[in-house]
Amino acid sequence: MAHNTQKVDNYMNYHANRIKHDPIRISFWGMVRQPEFNCRLCDIFGNDERFFISYHGEGESNQIKKYCEAKKYKNIQFTGRYSHKEICGFAEKTDIIHCIYEFEKDVKMKTALQVKLYDGMKYHIPLLLHAGSYSAEYVKNFGVAFDVVPLKGKKVADEVYQWYQELNPDDIDAGYERMMEMVHKDDDFFRDRLLHFVRNENDI
Repeated sequence: MAHNTQKVDNYMNYHANRIKHDPIRISFWGMVRQPEFNCRLCDIFGNDERFFISYHGEGESNQIKKYCEAKKYKNIQFTGRYSHKEICGFAEKTDIIHCIYEFEKDVKMKTALQVKLYDGMKYHIPLLLHAGSYSAEYVKNFGVAFDVVPLKGKKVADEVYQWYQELNPDDIDAGYERMMEMVHKDDDFFRDRLLHFVRNENDI
């Protein structure tokens, strides 16, 4: 396992908002893909006054935006292109990071550790992950994420709301600290194995 250590090493000890409030702000940032899947997710949270959803990024966001406009969802916004330096500002206005990707049709999305997972670690913001993905499996013992089962439909919104209300910010901090330790151990192991391989190759 080789991690995105640049994200981890730039750790800022930044904490997400600790005050429980409505609406809960769920944010996605990155290249927006999987429009049909994201439209289904928008159906789950659309016009639910307990949530406000933001999509930051290009890609196929226009297709999802048009869908939400047709559905008259008032609590979902699309901000378009952004620069990397804006992510910190997004984090300041985020209670939960949307890190849910469909993997049934794309196996690499099942096995990937998404970049936003490291953003969650960096900013201490809890995550929404797709149940059954490797990301969900990797973080399951740290208490920093909720595993979404999209097929549950509107019931997901109730489950996410209840989960967020019961979160303890100190537990999120502690979970991410333990997760960061594991990431560094993974990287140390990867580096050691790589160096061992290179040295053995040079001896041949």
